[in-house]
Amino acid sequence: MKIPEKADMLYVLMLPIFVFYTVPVYIIFNNPNDFQDISASFTLVTLAATAAVIVIAALILVLFVPGNRIGKGVFVALRFVFFFLLLSGLVLPLTKVAGQIEVGLIPINAVNFFFAFIGALLLTFFSMGIHAGKLLIASLVFVALNTIVGTAIILINIAPKSVDSIHMASSMKNVFVLSFDGLSRDISLEVLRENPEYLAAFKDFTFFQNALSSAPATIPSIASELSGIANVKVFDTEKNMKDAIDPNILMTNRLDQGGFVVSTYGPYNEGFEENERKYSYRTLDTNFTPRQRIDRVVEIQQYAMARMLSSYLVFERENVDPIIAAIGYEKTKPRRDNLRSLVEYHKGVDWDRGSLLTMLDVEDYITNIHVGTQEPVAHFVHFLQTHFPVDFDETCAYRSDDAEWFRNNQNRVGATNETKCAFSQFARFVGRLRELGIYDMSMIIIKSDHGQPVAYNDPDKLESFKVKEHPYWGFARYTPLLGIKNFAAISPAPTFDERVAVLTDLAKTLCLNALKPTSGCDAYSGFDLLDKAVMPADSGTYLYLVKDASSTFYLDSQEAIDWPRQPDFYRRLNDKLSSSLLTAPLSCSTEIDLSRGKPYSNGLTDGSTWVQWYEGTSTFVKTRIPHCDAIGASITLVGTSVEGYSIEINGSDRTPSARIETNGKVITMNVPISDISGKDLLLSVRGPVRLVPSSIQFAGNTP
Repeated sequence: MKIPEKADMLYVLMLPIFVFYTVPVYIIFNNPNDFQDISASFTLVTLAATAAVIVIAALILVLFVPGNRIGKGVFVALRFVFFFLLLSGLVLPLTKVAGQIEVGLIPINAVNFFFAFIGALLLTFFSMGIHAGKLLIASLVFVALNTIVGTAIILINIAPKSVDSIHMASSMKNVFVLSFDGLSRDISLEVLRENPEYLAAFKDFTFFQNALSSAPATIPSIASELSGIANVKVFDTEKNMKDAIDPNILMTNRLDQGGFVVSTYGPYNEGFEENERKYSYRTLDTNFTPRQRIDRVVEIQQYAMARMLSSYLVFERENVDPIIAAIGYEKTKPRRDNLRSLVEYHKGVDWDRGSLLTMLDVEDYITNIHVGTQEPVAHFVHFLQTHFPVDFDETCAYRSDDAEWFRNNQNRVGATNETKCAFSQFARFVGRLRELGIYDMSMIIIKSDHGQPVAYNDPDKLESFKVKEHPYWGFARYTPLLGIKNFAAISPAPTFDERVAVLTDLAKTLCLNALKPTSGCDAYSGFDLLDKAVMPADSGTYLYLVKDASSTFYLDSQEAIDWPRQPDFYRRLNDKLSSSLLTAPLSCSTEIDLSRGKPYSNGLTDGSTWVQWYEGTSTFVKTRIPHCDAIGASITLVGTSVEGYSIEINGSDRTPSARIETNGKVITMNVPISDISGKDLLLSVRGPVRLVPSSIQFAGNTP
């Protein structure tokens, strides 16, 4: 048995410390808002103990490395691994930003892998040359600094906070902004209208049935809401946005400067300057089980592994369960009245565990709010229990410990039931304010930040259509819930406002109605939503659309477009996106096959001359106006009946002039188009059942 050289031993010592302690610590202190719920001391001790065990094991194993060329090769390989992980762990992460996705599925960053590999080769080469000693010392110092500084930052910044102001209301004046993630406007209004209990609870509210969110993601949506900046996409990235927006214009700080005792929760914390009144996710109800604290450490280590080695080499959580149990952290016995115990048996996606646990914070917030001051109070809170995927039923019971239930409820029915749960919580919150005698002196805003992803909408309607075939972000993603009750508002029933309200309007609305005096409110764009004045037809806003199907929820993967404040949002967006695909007219007198093409939501397109889709039992085919002396269009469809169908072109009824022929299930409709003008031609066939388009042909020849 040959003792390895001192330099080799130091690299062997550094490697497990770096992998199992330094990188996890680096992840935590660079994302403090995501880890405010952890126990800093427990997490650091667990990481340190893990690293220590691996260090001991590594030191024992290296004693059995032979002292020949093979042994020398082993230590060279260990140096390469160390330098590769050093670069990928702290400088060139191998994971791409991918949004809500299982850690094992995060795409690899091939560019970073290449540079980390080349860099590791070079550093390995230098570690055996004349500068070997200097490089070793530099490596030791670099690892030590990141380890020590990171540990200190975590111990200072992540500590239990007294939960006081977030539970305190005023006996004189309150503003409550209660936001639940991802509640879709249309589903929410359906739940409201169909439930007499909720109609009674929210009788003094105005709900905006054409509400829009410019952004399909939480951070830019709330930034725009607080700042009144209609187009935060001008900042290009979230980091630039956070750095560039003046904190003094954020409504959280404006109200605080105006004499309100303001408290924030979740993403409303961003830019708010009173740190003692900022609360992060999962920090109101902090009664974590020991197993959950261990599971949180395992989750951190998984992300560290993905960062260093890519998602392909991340261990499965289930694979370490026996080890966790062996050291005394058995799973808690499940009880239906104990959400924390049930989540330990979660059968949904792993990344969702943290989101759904904010259900406990919601309940804590509603239960413990009380009157504690005469000073004006404002709360801005955003909870994640309604974030996709669906985990709760209509009674707010957690059900995702049942794999079959989870699979069967990731759809519009499941989203509707979870929305019923959300409305029951909204209603209990409003009822709590009535019990405390402060309902009349409170402005209450209930809202979401955006709508649901594609899968949670009706596939037969435009609400489920994808934006540029993005698997998550669809049309309904831009339609949030928005309801407002003003101070002392009294009404026999909820008001349903048809104006196009944008979440950006909330900054001006709050400024003009909560602050006295209202100086400086002209700085905010948009409109006062509590002023019943008509919004000008030519006033506009912005939408941030994904650039392509691979875009993330981050701003730099989206593009801003001008958008009119006009109703019928789904049809207008579909018209814009479908028209953008049409770059050339169809050939004259040529039958075009409409059954082959690439996906366009629930239809198809060839990407240049035609696009087809359906909505309910209506079939739509869109092309450019033909450049030929056509007097008619012939469209062939496949179906079971020709009775009761109507045919329109660009909204004009052409049923009386159409000639319909049948041959079994093949139906041919010949429609005159000689008087059609404009850029695009939209032909629709509506009837009792949906017909599937097969082909289209324009008569005539090119002039």
